Amino acid sequence: MVQGGWLDAQNNGMRMNEMPAGQGFAAGTMVATASGRRNVELLDIGDEVLDATGTPRRVRWTGRIVLTAAHLTAQPEARPIRVRAGALGEGMPRRDLVVAPLTELAVVLPTRALVTLSARLLMNDHTILRDSGTDRLELFEVELDGDAGLIAEDLPAGFALPNHATPDQRTAAVRARKLVNARGGCLPGPLLGRVDCAERGLLYGWAIDEARPLMRVALEILVNGRVFTGAMASLRRNDLVRAGIADGACGFHIEPNPPLPADRTLLVQVRRADDGLDLPGSPVLLDKAGGPAQLLEALKPASPAQTAAMRDVLRAGLDTLQAPPAG
Repeated sequence: MVQGGWLDAQNNGMRMNEMPAGQGFAAGTMVATASGRRNVELLDIGDEVLDATGTPRRVRWTGRIVLTAAHLTAQPEARPIRVRAGALGEGMPRRDLVVAPLTELAVVLPTRALVTLSARLLMNDHTILRDSGTDRLELFEVELDGDAGLIAEDLPAGFALPNHATPDQRTAAVRARKLVNARGGCLPGPLLGRVDCAERGLLYGWAIDEARPLMRVALEILVNGRVFTGAMASLRRNDLVRAGIADGACGFHIEPNPPLPADRTLLVQVRRADDGLDLPGSPVLLDKAGGPAQLLEALKPASPAQTAAMRDVLRAGLDTLQAPPAG
């Protein structure tokens, strides 16, 4: 039975998928179980699989999905991603690992903290890249009790989607991507993009690497010289799609909560994490509340006549300020 380009075999309580698999592994992937490694396609409901901590967890659901050639042609972004052996750390994974684009993969930071990012966000077209396999691809999904991740080719993977909502979480995710790129010797190309808006309660724009337009750019946001948070330029924007900019999924959008403080002047910088290169439009100076920038914004003219009148007033004021002192 084919639906949405996906062929789903019905057994063991499998459910039909109308969208590409969220977290799936290619046939032949070796998963750690309580009795040793086992091929993912051989797992069944009730089997005990080791989670990322080595704790046995019961398999509560499995699914097999075949991605057809027609669907791959219509949606090439659904093509699985190949993670080269050792791309995420020594022996992580131990062999090449082929996964669905949304599969969460673990990266261990130098602090030993474990960060998870989807394969599509880790893709760098060097050590993590679209798989160029056959036109008919099988993926196997596995859900464990407690929504825990499993260990695939010695790499913790398949976690529930993480919440990268806080500044610290976004910063950790960007550091993980930077670490993976550095490990793989992935040098950044020319940076294209723009900071479309930089306000105390809203930061958004877009960014791509011209040499690798489908690689998601990791960004650091600094406030007065200190890293405030991070962002992955991976949001799909219709205006970017219409403009033909990469695949259109290269936007970023951050709403600081609470907003950045209004009682002081702030210098906001948006830069690429890999090399510290500023995104066009950065840095942005946010004057403190009541400062000249806010005053001019409040006085924004509503017509050409008001514009001309304001220009005359400002010129007169500048002439007064620049006039030599009397006497």
